[in-house]
Amino acid sequence: MHLKTQKDLLSEFMKILALAHNCEVETYFDKDGKEHKFYNGPSPDEVALVEFASKMNYDCIETKEEMIVMSTLENNTCHE
Repeated sequence: MHLKTQKDLLSEFMKILALAHNCEVETYFDKDGKEHKFYNGPSPDEVALVEFASKMNYDCIETKEEMIVMSTLENNTCHE
């Protein structure tokens, strides 16, 4: 892989933060019925990195045993 610009390098780094983790995506509903998403993981540091990636629009939407679904500004992608 050849990354031409710092923007490309940063984008790949953010994808790694959003994908290379052991966190689970979980949801709950508040008293008004609004759904909220949060991450549950093996360490607070790992959760913080995934939350940061999410806030930068590299959002881990769903985790399964063999697949992670990630949303970016450009599109939704599945990674196995």
